[in-house]
Amino acid sequence: MNLKISRTKYALCLLMIFINMNVVARVLLTSNGETFSNLMGGGSYTYEITDQKSDDCNGEWFVGRLIWTGLQKTDNLCWRNSGSNLEVKKIGFFEKSVYLPKPVEIGDKDLTAETADLFYQKKNEQKVQDQRINDDKDRQFFAGRPIKEFPYQAKISCSYGSNQLPLMACMQNGNLTTNIEVRSGQDYSMAQFTNLNIANSMGSNGGLTVLLRPTFQIKMQNASKEMTMNLEILDRQSNAVAYKKSAGQFDYISANNNSISRSSQPSNSNSSAYEAEISCGYQPIFICFMKQGGVYGSFNTTLEIRSGNFYKLYQYQDLMNSGALMNVPLGSSFIINAQNSNNTFLLNIKIKDKTTKKVMFEKSAGQFDFIRIRN
Repeated sequence: MNLKISRTKYALCLLMIFINMNVVARVLLTSNGETFSNLMGGGSYTYEITDQKSDDCNGEWFVGRLIWTGLQKTDNLCWRNSGSNLEVKKIGFFEKSVYLPKPVEIGDKDLTAETADLFYQKKNEQKVQDQRINDDKDRQFFAGRPIKEFPYQAKISCSYGSNQLPLMACMQNGNLTTNIEVRSGQDYSMAQFTNLNIANSMGSNGGLTVLLRPTFQIKMQNASKEMTMNLEILDRQSNAVAYKKSAGQFDYISANNNSISRSSQPSNSNSSAYEAEISCGYQPIFICFMKQGGVYGSFNTTLEIRSGNFYKLYQYQDLMNSGALMNVPLGSSFIINAQNSNNTFLLNIKIKDKTTKKVMFEKSAGQFDFIRIRN
């Protein structure tokens, strides 16, 4: 009997240990721009704040984490309620006392699971209301510009990985600024980052939507070191993507109605006839596209691949998880443009027959050299 009780107690102890080990911290807030800014004096990051306490935070403060974009690095942080602010005292190994304003919906109340739920409920209600307003604006915008007169729709945006950013982030880098030039029929506009006023356009998710006449020309240049500037042109009749192009730092995008005609030609290039094998010596691939610290004149470079309906411009942060060898399927018609940023390792691209794996073409590039392949 005593042995049975002992086993029961033992089982209960194990159960309690298992439960305690699997306590999941409740995430109260995640970064979306309303609370955290200039936390470490620069850099790009996201954050999470939880309701879990930890000995690392003296047992009285709550735990959070800071996720550095593109660096695959995470730092823990400690926080507590302080009136209408959140007080952060530690980030990783750095002791740092920072007061950050709480969302206005929470105000002087403590940030708890209950107030966080109310905050997100109000945010979601506001999003639904904003979406209705935007949908009404969209309907009015498009209704006043018939497809016959404006057959194309251009979407101009700025991104970092999969995150959309305000367009001006791609048009200013310190004292350097770039422009967007649009000629559509007899309409002509030149937009700067301080004034994105273009004829027949409207703001859309931080970017710009421009309706285009049958004859048009668009020119733009990316100023940002790490952001990607994007142009996507849709056929309004079919809503199909008629043209797509992206640009890294200092790269140009130039498109016109002839670009649409070329990209719309029938092609069987969606079937994989070839594959590209891309490497950077024995290093991870992103090393050949990332600016080298301490090397004069070094800058980030890009890898551009177009094959059939597939189009992608890769920056180094997009290649962080690609390892030392990257294989990309290609159709019978394709274009590859790449530039090596590294002064030590060679960028190498092999084009192989998809079936036999026979190398059909091979090209390497040293620092700042280009590889341009077209089939």
